[in-house]
Amino acid sequence: MSREFFMLPLEEKQKYPMAPGTVQGYGQAFVFSEDQKLDWCNMFALGIEPHYIRNSNLWPKKPARLRFVCVTLHISFRNKYDFRPYKIDKIC
Repeated sequence: MSREFFMLPLEEKQKYPMAPGTVQGYGQAFVFSEDQKLDWCNMFALGIEPHYIRNSNLWPKKPARLRFVCVTLHISFRNKYDFRPYKIDKIC
């Protein structure tokens, strides 16, 4: 799924920008220190838990199954590690 997202045209990926000072959305890797060796990297990050960090505006519509796969994996991890279960419709 993630490969399909990164293969989309740049204009499509830029619909989900990483806001300054945040790590969610599509953008470039961040710098931790001035001594860090820079290696250009595009990234896409979504916050899922806790629920208050989730920004549904950053969940892409393409590829179509990306949202479903992320939510399904999230529910599987929550259930496996004895977290409180969610229904898919509450996350999407």
